[in-house]
Amino acid sequence: MKKVMDLAIKDLEEAWAPVHKADISFVRTEVNPQFVGVVPPSDVIISTTFEVELENASGTIALVIPYSTIEPIKNKLNASFQTESDRVDKEWTAKMEEHLRNTEASVRVNLGSAMITVGDLVNLNIGDIIPLSQNADGELDILVEGVSKFKAFFGVSRGNRAVQITRIPDNE
Repeated sequence: MKKVMDLAIKDLEEAWAPVHKADISFVRTEVNPQFVGVVPPSDVIISTTFEVELENASGTIALVIPYSTIEPIKNKLNASFQTESDRVDKEWTAKMEEHLRNTEASVRVNLGSAMITVGDLVNLNIGDIIPLSQNADGELDILVEGVSKFKAFFGVSRGNRAVQITRIPDNE
């Protein structure tokens, strides 16, 4: 747990660096937050909880910051948030958009379905025909990651079988 805390402290110091130099140190581990005793019970605190899962252990880390330590630098926080956050948000958004655009998604066209008995199934031979529920000239469902997202007609484009999107269905 000490290694995890050391890494978290390093990241916290880096996160605070643009606003104010923070010297953060690990004092001790406490199972019950009531017994930490960093500030009197009447003081206001800022508390954030993290669920941590490691290979062989898991637990909760509570980051508790007494408001009295933030109050002297709150003007820096406001100024930094307004200027720094826009730049960071735009960078993060651009990276996320690039990542999403390069993510592959499974796309499947549902040509139809049929119900047959197991007896019919075991007796199927090459050349047998199974009638599908879908009309041959009707709109087909395009499934993205298993979810119906588009309607389309089946056809041929440049010598390849293809579908032409006709509409985006309402939440059916």
